[in-house]
Amino acid sequence: MDNNKVLEDFAELIAEKVAEKMGVTAPATEQYFTMKQVCSMLSISASKLYKHKAEGLIVPAHYVGRKPLFDQQSVLDYLKNFEK
Repeated sequence: MDNNKVLEDFAELIAEKVAEKMGVTAPATEQYFTMKQVCSMLSISASKLYKHKAEGLIVPAHYVGRKPLFDQQSVLDYLKNFEK
């Protein structure tokens, strides 16, 4: 395991614990995706996703601290914008 993976796992664990303490919980059936996961799913770069987020083409469902989380509907809506 490389250092970056360890740090990412640690950061996600901290984010989950903070959200838990603050009472911010996601519904059990809803799944949320990080920027990295969305980039991987859509085969786009992080800079492209940040740009599209800034332009309002994709909207995060929630934030944990400064970390945006996207739900499935956000990703589907984003994809529909490019089908036209």
